[in-house]
Amino acid sequence: TWTAPENNGSAVTSYLLQRNDAAGSCSGTFVVGAQTSHATLGATISALTSLQSYCVRVCAVNAIGNGVWSNVVSAVTSGVVGKVSGADPATFNLAAAPLYTGTTNQVMYRAGTGQMDLDADGNYMYIAESLNSVIRRVDTMTGDSVLIAGSGVAGYNTGAATATGTVHSPAGLVVLGNFIYFSDNNCIKQIDLAGSTIAVYAGTCGTGATTNGARLTTAKFAAKGGIVADPAATVLLISDNNALRKLVFSTGLVSTITVTPFNPLTTGYA
Repeated sequence: TWTAPENNGSAVTSYLLQRNDAAGSCSGTFVVGAQTSHATLGATISALTSLQSYCVRVCAVNAIGNGVWSNVVSAVTSGVVGKVSGADPATFNLAAAPLYTGTTNQVMYRAGTGQMDLDADGNYMYIAESLNSVIRRVDTMTGDSVLIAGSGVAGYNTGAATATGTVHSPAGLVVLGNFIYFSDNNCIKQIDLAGSTIAVYAGTCGTGATTNGARLTTAKFAAKGGIVADPAATVLLISDNNALRKLVFSTGLVSTITVTPFNPLTTGYA
């Protein structure tokens, strides 16, 4: 739906709605995939592909002509629950090709306790495969898979191209723009998708402790757990050995959030 604009003395007779069918970002040149005319302040768009990102814009039409196009808005369609990618475990030879990449039915995933997250447009899914010690990217439309980081051998090499930088049983993972943050072995690592590099972002890999302070010089993590970011992408929240840790991007400081245990059987509900 949309709201009626100012008509400058000439009544609006209809609205044009344009849809961009090109997968990817809605920024840049708007590629028109379909255009429809509507008499009311809303429209239902049908015959869309499930789990795809679409961009739309609207303009008003009156006796003078077409008005200015609205800002572009985007949405990802929902879909039925089903397999996005992955081979049938009953027929796939895991020992022969544990890190196989390629089409949807040729890849066996071993995420274990690893998280997964989508990019902003929903076009790619990133998976932390803890059992394979790799980070993988999956095309949500085709199911095709490529390795982003790791070789299948756990290690701490960083600062290299992501194809050769090693990881150590990754667990939590979150995608923020062009960066992926994931919990590794007692540290948080960052993958720069634009620069194709991997580096330690916080903590000391292989050295476990619950220590607060500056992310690269003082802070340490006791374990590797789940990671989430706040909606404004200003902090990371990390589950760390029965503690909740907070990493603030602007200051680079890591702290522990105090959580008061609550037992409704003894305390009662508020």
